[in-house]
Amino acid sequence: MNFPVQYSLPAFHSFSKGRFDIQYDFLMNERIYLIGYMAAGKTTVGRELAALLGYTFFDLDDLIEQATGKTIAMLFDLPDGKEFRAIEKEILQRTFSLTETVIACGGGTPCFFDNGDVMKTRGTVVWVKPGLQTIISRLKAVKHSRPLLAGIADEDLPQTVLQHYREREKCYGSAHIVYNPDEQTTQWLAGCIRMNK
Repeated sequence: MNFPVQYSLPAFHSFSKGRFDIQYDFLMNERIYLIGYMAAGKTTVGRELAALLGYTFFDLDDLIEQATGKTIAMLFDLPDGKEFRAIEKEILQRTFSLTETVIACGGGTPCFFDNGDVMKTRGTVVWVKPGLQTIISRLKAVKHSRPLLAGIADEDLPQTVLQHYREREKCYGSAHIVYNPDEQTTQWLAGCIRMNK
């Protein structure tokens, strides 16, 4: 598969697999990966955070669509969604050579292959974690555009989201920073990241 932009990947850096704290390497801040459930607000937070830090913002789904010439919905229609996840992994790997960037990932990005673990060695991972009711309210308005929820009746949406959210929560929980946009400002998040520079 041909992609419009080719990135040269740097040598893999070895970091401790333990829990990171305020002392982790400043190079981790060259790439900020935003993870979290659908409709958590990763793109909105990402654009604001990039502006505050003077970084460039990328949405991983947008990069996938540009690279393949297909929408995310079209890629999800492929058998089992396996090809989509393989493409997602490849595009994610190409972000590892970028610097001073904020990357908003898809809801499932850290939950497949070793994506979550590898992101933690290549950048600062932030779990964008608003309240579950905030997420459900947002998804009610846009579920038709979400491949995983398009066929779910409105009355079944809360329970479906809750079950799926609980499954993915394990993938999000090891992030370096947990950020609740319902309670904390983007300026607070930017401050946490600047402290580690």
